[in-house]
Amino acid sequence: VNVSLPLQDKWERLADQDSSIEIFQHISLMTLDTVMKCAFSHKGSVQVDGNYKTYLQAIGDLNNLFHSRVRNIFHQNDTIYKLSSNGRLSKQACQLAHDHTDGVIKLRKDELQDEGELEKIKKKRRLDFLDILLFARMENGDSMSDKDLRAEVDTFMFEGHDTTASGVSWIFYALATHPEHQQRCREEVQSLLGDGSSITWDHLDQIPYTTMCIKEALRLYPPVPGIVRELSTSVTFPDGRSLPKELLGIFNLSIWMSVKERMKEFPHSLMTDFFVSSI
Repeated sequence: VNVSLPLQDKWERLADQDSSIEIFQHISLMTLDTVMKCAFSHKGSVQVDGNYKTYLQAIGDLNNLFHSRVRNIFHQNDTIYKLSSNGRLSKQACQLAHDHTDGVIKLRKDELQDEGELEKIKKKRRLDFLDILLFARMENGDSMSDKDLRAEVDTFMFEGHDTTASGVSWIFYALATHPEHQQRCREEVQSLLGDGSSITWDHLDQIPYTTMCIKEALRLYPPVPGIVRELSTSVTFPDGRSLPKELLGIFNLSIWMSVKERMKEFPHSLMTDFFVSSI
């Protein structure tokens, strides 16, 4: 199913209004639609059903509240944070997200009670993510608790759509600010789909320039710009300072080189030839 079609229809209507469009929520609905269909056997359209906007708003609120908490030393204490206004908002947003996940799981469980549906799923060449979890639970005698099941689905659903939506939005931004590259990508895709058909897996290795632009945009604007590592052993530096074992460190990947080196080797502009050797 081409989940981009509802998005295209929506943008065509909005484009007639001759005003700017905030695309992130629209992209988030599309990526959530994708992960719901691919991983959770969802049969409807997230982009058409307005109920899913509540879930996306809850995820957005949790993101903002997390970053706000990180910057507030007093909110590192769980008790203080729970008593704060942000802590209460975070609890409400978490409950909304959990309610959405519980609804997805319950719907699929109910469908699996139908023997015909169960046999149909067993004959599928590949099970989706939720079916794998539910079948494993059925075969192992409910060894996975409801809480564990929800945690797995929560993680996959959130990471599966939010990070992707961020990456896609930044790719659009990069192309919008570099119209010459945008035009080359458009011409490449149009030459491939001259009959107006939709793009398929078989087309992906036939759009090298578009692929390079996507990779270059992800280099400039990585949706996951930092990583967290835990020290497996204590570290002592030459000047005598040390870091204790089990310390958590957050590393920003883009600052591992000096600014001068980074600007020389990895300039802040679309440099598509950077990825020529990778295609």
